Amino acid sequence: MNNEELNLPTSYEQAFNELQQIVTEIERGDITIDLLLPKVQRAAQLIKFCRDKLRNTEDEVNKIIKQLEDDNCDDM
Repeated sequence: MNNEELNLPTSYEQAFNELQQIVTEIERGDITIDLLLPKVQRAAQLIKFCRDKLRNTEDEVNKIIKQLEDDNCDDM
């Protein structure tokens, strides 16, 4: 299943904002017991999406830093 099939956001910011909205609704008690489970399930999807996005971004940044460090060593 891809992101569209799971109805996941296209960006970290979208996911984070939706997650904040769900948390706020739960904290206020604005969610009925019938809606609580689907909201918590959606929150879990969003948390996984954000975690994966952060992990992938960190990996890519580390690759770039390593490449720059390797290039610096070659220049010396």
